[in-house]
Amino acid sequence: MRSLVVHAQPSAKVNLPGSLYSVDSESPARAARIQVQLLPLLEPLENAAPGKCASLKRDPAGQIFKLTTDSAGGFTVWKVPPGQYFAVVTSQTESFDLISACITVTGPEESKSCTVAPAKNRSGENPSAPAGIDNKEAKKEDKKPGTQGMLVRYATRMKSYHGDILMSHPCAEHPATACDSLHATRPVVVSARQILLQHGGEPLSKAAVKVTRFSQKEGTALALVADARGMLDAGALYSLAEGTGNSLMLAIAVGGETAKIRVEVAAEPRATKQTLSFFQRKQCGWEAEMITQENPVKDTKTSATQK
Repeated sequence: MRSLVVHAQPSAKVNLPGSLYSVDSESPARAARIQVQLLPLLEPLENAAPGKCASLKRDPAGQIFKLTTDSAGGFTVWKVPPGQYFAVVTSQTESFDLISACITVTGPEESKSCTVAPAKNRSGENPSAPAGIDNKEAKKEDKKPGTQGMLVRYATRMKSYHGDILMSHPCAEHPATACDSLHATRPVVVSARQILLQHGGEPLSKAAVKVTRFSQKEGTALALVADARGMLDAGALYSLAEGTGNSLMLAIAVGGETAKIRVEVAAEPRATKQTLSFFQRKQCGWEAEMITQENPVKDTKTSATQK
């Protein structure tokens, strides 16, 4: 028996605006021909935020929209029933691979119920509250719903990232933007002294690296320095993460500036080589790509025994 998924009534269908953005050129993809396919999920998506969901079952008979982006890279997916979908975006004119994610499309009734406290100034008061109105009362004011939208980003020059789909929820304080991090975290699975730091294809020789736990707001837990080849001792990262969580923040000196990159340290290191390659997005600041070598590093002890 087929699983049932509850959808909103036809009258509640919404028009979902979207945009296509090239990370390589840092500009909207204009006059691009794309296909957007929305496959209804047959299992609930626990996290409403868009993301990978390869294991969730979906209805293969979803809606297909063939669209062309405008001069600002924009497009609109018309008359979509609110619900959760496996979204797939492909293109006839752009060279990116298939981009997919699980998304949640919000209905008009949910959008109207947005309640978010107004922004505060440094004193903790609501600067927009009228004179004579208590700020506590002002915080209870409803927030006007924002714009729900889909942002599809793609890249062809990066090895570990080819694209993603971001959704702006009407109740969110800030909409998704092209400058959102391409990688929320970068997985570190290497053994000691096998993280190569580089920028523009060149090693970051003697680069200074400050390491803190991601949850730690102030204070430096470790101060490391890469060697002349740009190699950083990853063993110190594992020592810091042990027993305190595996999410760390690296602040690395690059080109006279500081690039802050969040990494996720694996529970157990593997004998592989990784390169943390830094690049600067002109409009968005520093990013880094974690490139893992496909062939594992030979175990020196095993090699010696075999000889």
